[in-house]
Amino acid sequence: MRRGLAGALVTGALLVALAPSASAQQTSCDPFTQPSFRGDVPTAQQVIGINLGDRDVTAAESDKYLLAVDAASTRVTSGVAATSVQGRPLRYAIAGTLTFATGIAMGYRPGGGVLGVVGAVLLGVVAGWSLAWIFTWFGTVGRSAQGVQGISLMVMFPLTFLSNAFVPTRTMPGWLEAFANVNPVSHVISAMRGLANHGTVNADLGWALLGFAVIVAVFAPLSVRRFSRKM
Repeated sequence: MRRGLAGALVTGALLVALAPSASAQQTSCDPFTQPSFRGDVPTAQQVIGINLGDRDVTAAESDKYLLAVDAASTRVTSGVAATSVQGRPLRYAIAGTLTFATGIAMGYRPGGGVLGVVGAVLLGVVAGWSLAWIFTWFGTVGRSAQGVQGISLMVMFPLTFLSNAFVPTRTMPGWLEAFANVNPVSHVISAMRGLANHGTVNADLGWALLGFAVIVAVFAPLSVRRFSRKM
């Protein structure tokens, strides 16, 4: 339970807003039909008049849709992390509360207490913000939204699933264990487990923060420079 919960926090936060309501009636799945929303949350078409991927959205459109999803779904919590130099609120959305609440309902008891859980969630937020710079750079160099999404998934899924998020690395083949042990996501997961399960700070937290610093130092300037050239 404890091993899988931290991994679920990283991957589940990306998917929870689009998940159907737990109380919704189950229906059969046809892989050959176009998927559609069940009405739990509004679509982008309903809120901003376009489908996601049709074109780049403005900051105002992004905020408008985020707030609409937040208002319609109890699974998403949004807020303002800070204010930019232009006075624009920098919004965020966190789904970590749902992950831990589900784990606790299933019998998980975080040994780290409230502070450990809060620290783990905050570390997950920092990890998402840091890794987002990689995908921001992809967005500035990609020619289409579909192409950027494809490249992003090719990077995100190996980092997530070829890690210690779901299985112990000692059970993996030698070559895969070697990769998983140096995977930055593995360090994040181990650090989050230490905080949530034991309330301790381990060496993985230092490696994770170092990895975040390197990612931001490399991809933030690249993203800003590329974006400035397009303006």
